[in-house]
Amino acid sequence: MASAKDAQKSEGKVEEEGGNPKFLNLVVLLAVAWTFYTMNTPSLDIQEEARVPVYTQDDLKNYDGKSDGPGLLLAVWGRVFNVTSGSNFYAPGQGYEVFAGHECTFAFATASTKAKDLGRTLETLTDKQISHLNQTYWETYVAKYPIVGRLDDSPFDPTDYDKYAGPWRRVRLTSAGGADERPKKASKRQSRCPVTRAAKAIGNAIVSLVPKQLAPPSWSEDESKSEEL
Repeated sequence: MASAKDAQKSEGKVEEEGGNPKFLNLVVLLAVAWTFYTMNTPSLDIQEEARVPVYTQDDLKNYDGKSDGPGLLLAVWGRVFNVTSGSNFYAPGQGYEVFAGHECTFAFATASTKAKDLGRTLETLTDKQISHLNQTYWETYVAKYPIVGRLDDSPFDPTDYDKYAGPWRRVRLTSAGGADERPKKASKRQSRCPVTRAAKAIGNAIVSLVPKQLAPPSWSEDESKSEEL
């Protein structure tokens, strides 16, 4: 018959081989909690998207230099740019005043300064005109002026041109020159607690098994360079 001492040794061997059940249960619970937190906490990109102001074409009309709105705004490819620093081009009485306060994508693509070409759809544009528009967008507007918002009622679907300007639904506020103005994400201090570290590791492993459609996407726009129309 096995003695009590033998039973204790046997239990100790089980714990050594299988681990402490209470500890493992705690790790599993923490992993589940961590997974729930990471799946339900908005990513930095989603938070950034939420703070990007949304304009309509009627809103833009208040920023033509003639109305009450402060500054000069225009839109291209669904992005709203503050071109106040280029008032020598866009202010009333200047050569490009027609653009201030308007959606200008078609006009920029066709190098037109006619009011009839503002706020137009893009179906009739040629590949060459799209290429010209792409160059103008990057070399003039992204390079010189800050993005201050997103146009909500473009006369075309901006997402059709994401391959040129980047995802419209992920528009970010920028400073002149295209520098990203997102708040910098503070570096996280690594926990020394083995339970916390184990929970995070298990949580990350579980998240990796979730279909990618359910995970928050990540995308960073190209910082390209591109002349005033």
